[in-house]
Amino acid sequence: MFKKALKRTGIVLLLIAAVFLIRFLNGREKDSVQYTQETEKFISNESLKRLEGSGYQKVAENSFLSVELNFADGNVLITDKESGYVWRSAPLQEEIHREGSNDTWKNNLRSPIVYNYVTDTAQLDANYGNVYSGQTEISVYELEGGVRVFFSFLDTHITLGYDLRLVEDYLEISVPANLVSDTGLVYKQSESGQKVIDKNQTCLLTEFSVFPYLGAVFGENDTEGYLFVPDGIGGIMDFSIDGNATSQFVGNVYGSDLALLSNYDNTIYSEMRSALHVEYPVYGLVRDGNSFVAIIEEGETQADIVASKKGVQTGFHSIQSRFRHRLKYKILTNTATGDGYFTYSDFKIEHSRKILYHFDSGEKADYVQMAKLYRSYLIEKNGIDLEKSFEAEEPLQLYVIGGDIEENAIGSTFLVGTTFEQAKEMVRYLKEQGMEAVDVIYTGWSKGGLSVAVPDRFPIPSKLGGKSDLEELSHYVQEQGYRFYLYDEYVMLDSSKGVSTRKDTVYNIQDNSILNGGFANDSYSREQMEKCRKKYRGFALDGIEAGELGVYLYSDFNKNSLMDRDSTKQAQVALAKELIEQYGSVRLLKPNAYLVQNGVHFTAFPGDNFHNIIDETVPFYAIALHGLVTYNIGSYNNGFYEPKTDFLRSIEYGGNVAFHVTALPTSELMLGESFYSYSTEFDQWKEDIVDVYGRYQEFSKATAGRFIEDHELLSGTVTKVVYEGGVAVLINYSDEDDTYQGTTIPAEDFVIVR
Repeated sequence: MFKKALKRTGIVLLLIAAVFLIRFLNGREKDSVQYTQETEKFISNESLKRLEGSGYQKVAENSFLSVELNFADGNVLITDKESGYVWRSAPLQEEIHREGSNDTWKNNLRSPIVYNYVTDTAQLDANYGNVYSGQTEISVYELEGGVRVFFSFLDTHITLGYDLRLVEDYLEISVPANLVSDTGLVYKQSESGQKVIDKNQTCLLTEFSVFPYLGAVFGENDTEGYLFVPDGIGGIMDFSIDGNATSQFVGNVYGSDLALLSNYDNTIYSEMRSALHVEYPVYGLVRDGNSFVAIIEEGETQADIVASKKGVQTGFHSIQSRFRHRLKYKILTNTATGDGYFTYSDFKIEHSRKILYHFDSGEKADYVQMAKLYRSYLIEKNGIDLEKSFEAEEPLQLYVIGGDIEENAIGSTFLVGTTFEQAKEMVRYLKEQGMEAVDVIYTGWSKGGLSVAVPDRFPIPSKLGGKSDLEELSHYVQEQGYRFYLYDEYVMLDSSKGVSTRKDTVYNIQDNSILNGGFANDSYSREQMEKCRKKYRGFALDGIEAGELGVYLYSDFNKNSLMDRDSTKQAQVALAKELIEQYGSVRLLKPNAYLVQNGVHFTAFPGDNFHNIIDETVPFYAIALHGLVTYNIGSYNNGFYEPKTDFLRSIEYGGNVAFHVTALPTSELMLGESFYSYSTEFDQWKEDIVDVYGRYQEFSKATAGRFIEDHELLSGTVTKVVYEGGVAVLINYSDEDDTYQGTTIPAEDFVIVR
């Protein structure tokens, strides 16, 4: 199906998935929260035919793949019938014997299931479990299109199982929630008569992985290839490069759950800025001209992607997804110092998990093909209408900064950066310069300017011109053929005015409002959106830039609005859709994959994070998204460290650039509480704006709405990006001219070849 979906026509649904209604319930032993599955229909083991066998037996086959199962331990051999290459879920025994790990790690390497467990919620370090770590009973059942393999770990009383199916040209591995169980908390009475946890009887499953060493490459072999990891826009960990990887890549899919963090130490602030945030749940491996790409289809909101090069954990290069079954968080004993201890939740996450694997070989065995497959997946999964996603060209992205607040000894002073009338003059100038398309995004327009204490955003400051001038500006922008947006915030809260902390805000697992009322819950966000919509009726708006919507994904333990991360994800998608329906489009900061949909523009793109262990940055996510949504790479005058080079990088990634401007000198806002730009004066940048716009429009008119078909580094300084329809862009990063197949690429410039 993936291969079929690469074509523009004939796109069909990849999977018809049930929509889960997931809610929290209070636990029995504590006033805790428990995940429950309401609507998923599970297939019980008892309803299936049990299969008997020994050694490797073929259990599934179609025209693309063949799968053999080892009935003794649950490992598989997957044959790509196009190439004949055989993928192993565990390394060869002789490779494991040669590598220098201890017995625990050797058992992990040869086990199709690896899990962690604790015997007490307060246990600091979890124990490892696998098929070989104790007594394991394995049962195999027949499924349509595949098999179910069910593991009973008799020593720990934990059960896990996976369903394996071949679905057209990919392999589907799912872990239905009803196959996962543990002892739960087992209590006993102490000598003093207290009720305490019986550590001899309790085994709580905390995390697990299925096929964690699929395709693992023994480091002593001369295997060519790499691990693809979702670091920033995309990263490669090359097998041939030694010394870079001193630690694992561990990426939290959609970032940390802020509801597991405390208000009383710095953890929450560091996690909000964490480099571990992964925007797209995809990973892959290439070895000797063969590859697989894995997409986490279900359960990704409680998953990590973990990659290790040889010598970091074992002697193998390996990559896997790891799923949480219980949540780890810190219980504070001293709110003044932030001291406390870590514990695991007594409730468990009862989500089903699913991973889709696609295999390729030859010229297709690379990150470009992986990205194209993921693009096709997003089209189907998110319901992208390709006709709607096409634009003839991308507009100039002009952020106009209105005002901000300066706090001082006598109170606060409103600082003016750009009045609405001055913004009008900027637009007039751009029109006179012949600019065909401009997106004007007005920020700092509300009460308090950039430092607005949402939800206390009105009235619109008279120093900027008031409501009438802002309305007039919005209509003027549209009269020029441009688009007009307002920046607004519906998720973060900076004021308690009109807010009921208990009713309207998101709570953490210890029943405290996150950041003391810093996040609006879903119902309050919707209430704010509706109030603002009524206020905006006189404005000519093409969309809203929706602040922090989608930046953070968290559970909500507020008893009035209980939601897990998956429910929050769905709520964010619904909020974005509502904004699109109301205004025509929405601009979002963080390009999490679930928010990729028609009418969305992303205002920033993920940057590299694991600099010390990534051998090469590749534009995986740009290849996947170009032609589906539009996106900015950064701010030319207030974000790019080297504007010329970073502009070329934007061209390579197929993204737009923004300018942040004020009519008055930048110094007029330097004391503003939320003003962080360092050079904004329009008159100083207007010629650069016109020049950059001209260069970008040449690129945009040739590539807008087109899929990226190939990406190639021709030399150390020249990159070639190929778009559908035979359009190629050659980018030269060096300070000297270069030549490719008779085409000269000027120094620090790009050339479009048709």
